[in-house]
Amino acid sequence: MRKLLLAAAFALTAAAPAFAADDMAAFYGNTAVVTDSAGAVVKYQFDAGGKYAIITPNGAKITGSYTIGDGKVCLKPDDPKAQGGCAPQALGKKVGDVWDVTNDQGQKLNVKLVAGR
Repeated sequence: MRKLLLAAAFALTAAAPAFAADDMAAFYGNTAVVTDSAGAVVKYQFDAGGKYAIITPNGAKITGSYTIGDGKVCLKPDDPKAQGGCAPQALGKKVGDVWDVTNDQGQKLNVKLVAGR
């Protein structure tokens, strides 16, 4: 389950040529709602300080830190048993945007950036 949830994090991405300090600003204080093809919903919340939280379909919370470099967002869970990973960074997104992506594991995902937590 954790592998699927962390893989879904890559739905928050789009190709990025470079990173600027506020490229993730639209995500701060808001929630990226990711729905997989089976209808499972996972919520991602990113903070400006480099921390994130994932809210699983059953309400469990997975926390960790993220870094940005070379146009990628890399997730590192606090739990050493959980799988992390990297993906291209989403750019130009704003609250209300909805987009479809395929993550690095071939999963087709729908993402909606919603206001608040």
